[in-house]
Amino acid sequence: MKNVGGVAANWCFKLPNDSDIEMEPWVDTGNPSSEQAFEKMVLDQNIFKIEPRSGTLEPGEQRDLCISYFPRDVCKHHLNTFFQIQNGKPLIVRMEGETLDRRACLQLLKHTYEMPAVPIGMEKPVQYPIEIKNLGITKLKYTIELRTLEKLNQKNYDFRVLDILNPYGEVRPGETKHI
Repeated sequence: MKNVGGVAANWCFKLPNDSDIEMEPWVDTGNPSSEQAFEKMVLDQNIFKIEPRSGTLEPGEQRDLCISYFPRDVCKHHLNTFFQIQNGKPLIVRMEGETLDRRACLQLLKHTYEMPAVPIGMEKPVQYPIEIKNLGITKLKYTIELRTLEKLNQKNYDFRVLDILNPYGEVRPGETKHI
């Protein structure tokens, strides 16, 4: 965030439980609604975290905020917070996050592949296998976007500089394939 104004700005994020008041034992607040119970669960489990929660920005100064999401179950979470600038109107900032069941998860076993030099005039091209693995629990279908390779080959007078032998396919759970 950046202070584009001409004076220092004191700011803070307030969570719904920042103003919780300790109730006397005799006070009956009734049963919370499902939305209130969900909000309390999100706050109690610290599913969303904002760092820093407050500060001062001088004119022209900027600062990064880190908003983290720490889900504990497969669910869609949300939390309304208030962003307050001193002497300004508060803004409601709605944070949302969703965790998905880890059904299919594709992993490249290496992130960088260095190809050695190849002599000109070889009759058969050299093949470099790239391994992919499905870490999930269901079958995974993959498709590789080839436009970038096609442009590279076109720039080289339609010579197949690089080619992918298996640009699409399926990988069963726990299986490793080469593309």
